[in-house]
Amino acid sequence: MKHSRRYIAAALAVAVGGAIAAPARPAHAGSKVVETVLYQNPEPSFSPNFVYGPDGSPIDHATNTFNRNPVCPHAPGVLRHGKVYVDTYYAPLHSQVRFSLYTTYVPAVAEAKVAIQQTQQREPSCSELYAYEPWADAQGNLHWYGQLKALAAVACTPGAAGRPNRWCRMQDYNARTTGSTGYFVYGDPAVDMNLDTKCAAPAYNGGTPRYPTTYAEIHDAAIPFANHDVFEGTFLAKLGLKYNDPVTIDDIQIAGGVANWDPKTDQPASGGRAFLGYGKVQLPIWSEWNEHWYDIVAAKIAATRPGLNSVVALEANANPSVANLATAYMHLVVQNHIGSNVNVAGFGNVGDAYRSFIQAICNASPWISDTVDARARHL
Repeated sequence: MKHSRRYIAAALAVAVGGAIAAPARPAHAGSKVVETVLYQNPEPSFSPNFVYGPDGSPIDHATNTFNRNPVCPHAPGVLRHGKVYVDTYYAPLHSQVRFSLYTTYVPAVAEAKVAIQQTQQREPSCSELYAYEPWADAQGNLHWYGQLKALAAVACTPGAAGRPNRWCRMQDYNARTTGSTGYFVYGDPAVDMNLDTKCAAPAYNGGTPRYPTTYAEIHDAAIPFANHDVFEGTFLAKLGLKYNDPVTIDDIQIAGGVANWDPKTDQPASGGRAFLGYGKVQLPIWSEWNEHWYDIVAAKIAATRPGLNSVVALEANANPSVANLATAYMHLVVQNHIGSNVNVAGFGNVGDAYRSFIQAICNASPWISDTVDARARHL
């Protein structure tokens, strides 16, 4: 668009100057005929880590460029998303400028960071954590490092302090059971505790969802700042004709730490009604405890169902494939008991007990957002 620079400059002047004080309903109606993107940062776009000078500025005044930390050029696991665009409507003809600014996080970085801290008793370097960030292929498709894969890559290394041995065994088993092996293969449901979603849900977060760490929005502001003549520069202008396109700032939306943002629609993903924040990190020690919790309940269930004793016995089989399959099967039985709130003799209601167990773990675990954004200077 010929006047895109004018749109951006005017929009920034109004936003920074604080003129958006009293949003009003739009003065026009009509159907959108075109969307013109003035700015959109590439994916993935990482949050820069600046070095600030004595004057508090990150700018090298000699070269008029930003000073980045050479050892840690961007905050690990912190992604910035920005889009400035103009929607043009007809009839009547009018245009509206919109800003969408979001910060998202990389849960795999949070997993790796905490696992390194706990199993190696040290702070990870930026270069280490960069290995768990998403990357784009030649077609622009993003590839993400899985949370459990990141946890296993650190916590399951030989000699790691507090290595969750049983969890590592079953995580490796789950990772390998991706195809047919001649018999029905069960995955172990105890491997993934889903704390990234469970701990952010109302049931485990005091009755309310975990919302983004920062959120601000202004809609239908209808702040006038330009009156664009669409005939300008054409032969129609030479004939003395004008066709005004009134341009207003309409929407500004900022969300920091939003877990369910859909970049294609700028709306909550999967038809959600609100932007939500991230849950918590699955620690190595919780991973091991969860496996043992399932083991204890599986033994209680088998004691009341003799037909399962033969399956439990297979967990001691010398063949790891057979032993792991038996463990996974028994853990699936436990999972079904959790979902159905079954009472087990000598244990009680399995569903209630597990929810209490998860609640205690949620209370004691770090937030993904707090873990990842600790190095970021601002949202």
